[in-house]
Parts: sequence; structure tokens; C-alpha cells
Amino acid sequence: MENSSASQISPDWPTRWEPDAFAFWPTLLAALGIVLVVVAAAALIAIVLGIYAAVRHLPPAALQHLPVSAQLDLMGVLDLAAALYLALLLPVVAKAPLRALGFRLPTLRDAGIALLGAIAMLVLVNGLATLIESVLHVKHEQEVVRMFAGIRTPLQRWLVTLFAVVIGPIGEEFVFRIFAFNAARRHWGFWGGAVTSGLLFGLAHADPYAFLPLAIGGMILCGVYYLSRNAWASMLTHALFNSVTVAAIFLAPHLLQK
Repeated sequence: MENSSASQISPDWPTRWEPDAFAFWPTLLAALGIVLVVVAAAALIAIVLGIYAAVRHLPPAALQHLPVSAQLDLMGVLDLAAALYLALLLPVVAKAPLRALGFRLPTLRDAGIALLGAIAMLVLVNGLATLIESVLHVKHEQEVVRMFAGIRTPLQRWLVTLFAVVIGPIGEEFVFRIFAFNAARRHWGFWGGAVTSGLLFGLAHADPYAFLPLAIGGMILCGVYYLSRNAWASMLTHALFNSVTVAAIFLAPHLLQK
């Protein structure tokens, strides 16, 4: 359990939290704020798309079949909105500057931990997903493979890669590791924080077959973040994991077919 006594917060890592760090009501309001920010950003996007459709005289149904690259770009806007919101709010809720939460230049050690974390994710997440399908005797069509099947142009590939490898990991790490993991860890220690963050990470992807593997993956990301004391390290692990998936989809999609 984390020591909650008042103390000077380390410039590298808040091993001891200030007494009012991640207090219940501010933390709950911050969590609700994430939802509101994402909903507001989504509403703004919907308004912009509606105006675009009206100007171009497009039927409303046309907006329901946006290219995958456009869908991912829109998701990227939501991720960036959540990340910006938390970057501004976290120092207030955590009672610690962003540097104390791990936003500092990574070292070679941090990069090594990130690489090992990516390898662990590739082995455990993919292995567990395969085991679940084998035990349940199902052939779960991977949503990501189906979505990316129609991508052909270099521009679309670059946009998808930008979201999957850069924007997505930054936004998701802000929400699930820097905020959710630290908030839970502050009160329940490392394992309480890792399990909470992992479960939320799995639920957020809304795929019952991938829930458990992704929850384990989320816990691995918590371990990378905690061991490295560096927020960029868990983002790098997340980016490396996504990079392998994107590369497999674009270069050898048959390997992902069940």
C-alpha cells in the first residue's frame, strides 16, 4: 500500500503521495470530465461533418460509411482531446507536476523496460487470445483486420499508422495509466491500480473476446510505467505493440486470419 503521509514529492516519482492527492470527489469529477470532453469532441465532429455533408449535398447515409482512415483520424481527435484535458487537470488532481508523474526524458534503462514490455504484450496478449479461441472453439474475426482490409492508398496507410502508433498510445496511456492507474494505486497499491487500469482498458475496447487479453496487456503497461517511472516508456511499449499489429496487417494479413 502506498504511503499517504505528507511528504516532499520526488522529482522522478511520487513514491509518497500528498494527503489530498487523488481525493475521491476530485478524481470522480475528473473521470466524468473525460467522458464529457470525449462526448463534446464527438458532438463537435458530428456538427462539422453535418456542415460538410450539407455543403457538398451529400446524403446523411454517406457519413455512416466513412473510410477507415477517416474513422481512425476522428478517434485520434477524441484521444488527443482526452490527453490535453488530463495534461491540464492532472497536476491539480494528483497534487504533483507532470514531471513527477513520469513526464521526463527517458533513459536507456527506460527504453529497455519498454522493449521488454512490448515483447511481453506480444507473447501474452496474442497467446491468450489464441488460447481463448481454442478453448471456446470459435474463430473470432478480428475487427482490426476487417477494418483495415479496404485500405489501399499510401496516404490512408500513413494516417492509420499515425493513429495506431502515435496518437492512440498517447491518449490511452494518459487515460488508463497516468490517470486511472495512479488514482487507484494511490489508495490500493500497485496491484489494485494495475487490475483496475487493466480492466478499464479491456472494457474500453468493447470486444468480449479480446477483453481478458487486453486487460492483461493493460496490466503489463502498468508494470512498464511503474518500473521505469517514466510515462513515455509505457507509451513506447504501447506504440511498439501496435506497430507490430499494423505491420502484420499491411505486410502479411494472412498471418492474422484465423
